[in-house]
Amino acid sequence: MDGASVEWKTLGETLVRTKGTNITAGQMKELDKFGAPLKVFAGGRTVAFVNFEDIPAKDVNREPSIIVKSRGVIEFEYYDKPFSHKNEMWSYHSKNDAVDIK
Repeated sequence: MDGASVEWKTLGETLVRTKGTNITAGQMKELDKFGAPLKVFAGGRTVAFVNFEDIPAKDVNREPSIIVKSRGVIEFEYYDKPFSHKNEMWSYHSKNDAVDIK
């Protein structure tokens, strides 16, 4: 890449930041169902699998995304199935086919 030109852009110019759903740890535990299709991410490594009707449709993300985990274990996770996350976290996806989010 020596001598290659680079176009620098802010994250907000390149990716779409999405919000999660308003859900408590207690609600996640109550709604968690074995084999349910929708993964809900929470802080650290906490997740729940819920049915689509368990959370508002507007809070379901169907784009391949990078989830930014911000509590307990701080890390990034790529996920390419429908999901949501607690609203204190965030995720990013791209609407530009030239950007490989993975």
